[in-house]
Amino acid sequence: MKNKIESIEQLKFDEHNFNDHTPEGKELIKKSLERNGFGRSVVVDKNNNLIGGNGVVEMARELGKKKVDMPTSIIIFVKISSHAL
Repeated sequence: MKNKIESIEQLKFDEHNFNDHTPEGKELIKKSLERNGFGRSVVVDKNNNLIGGNGVVEMARELGKKKVDMPTSIIIFVKISSHAL
């Protein structure tokens, strides 16, 4: 199965994400995005729910980015079993 993400707006934030970035951390993410673009992958499930990279996507949206500027092969689709939690 290969999902295709056309727009950053398709990505849904994880309401259970415990990584609350500090204002300083958010600014560093923004600077990195401005200088380097997406330097790491974001991890989503088959329904485009973010599992990793919430801060990156949040700051990219604040910067007005409309697309995920990374090869789609870097976007990883995973299935998490409730037994793994």
